[in-house]
Amino acid sequence: MCEAPVSTDTFVFIINEALILILFAMSSGVFVFDVVVTLVLSGWLLFRYGDWMRHRVAVTVAVLVAWYFSFLIIFILPLDVSSTTYRQCKDLEQKVIKNATTTVLEASQPGEDDGVNGTSVVANATLAPPQQQALSIQHCEQPYSLLPENVLLNLWRVVYWSSQLLTWLVLPLMQSYTTVL
Repeated sequence: MCEAPVSTDTFVFIINEALILILFAMSSGVFVFDVVVTLVLSGWLLFRYGDWMRHRVAVTVAVLVAWYFSFLIIFILPLDVSSTTYRQCKDLEQKVIKNATTTVLEASQPGEDDGVNGTSVVANATLAPPQQQALSIQHCEQPYSLLPENVLLNLWRVVYWSSQLLTWLVLPLMQSYTTVL
């Protein structure tokens, strides 16, 4: 059996796909690391400074979740800022490229003649030199923590509404319940 040799284009494609998978795993890895470290930190602080043996399990779990979401905001916010900054940079880069390739030509009124062979005059042609177009394009470096847009959006929704529910309903009821006992 003789196998067909792999072309360099196929090899480059395979390497690029592998790098994309590694980068996605790294960004997911940073996110998972932040989530797990935040949970461990919240649990350790509750164990260390809370009187968790005196309270019921439901109260301890509610306080753990409240602290966890509070700390999660602190650890996830840099990931969100870097992802948003990168996406805004890419959008700006796309707009610059689109504007560089689209030229605006304003032609004079039909029928105006320049006096040479009946050709019309083109006025106000605005074309930037290629050097200026190349300088105006920014290079956007992809952050190590880039996640799909919907991941952080859904996380913020869960954290926001859970915090609201805990702050205004669950924890005050549990506080009243534990002070009565």
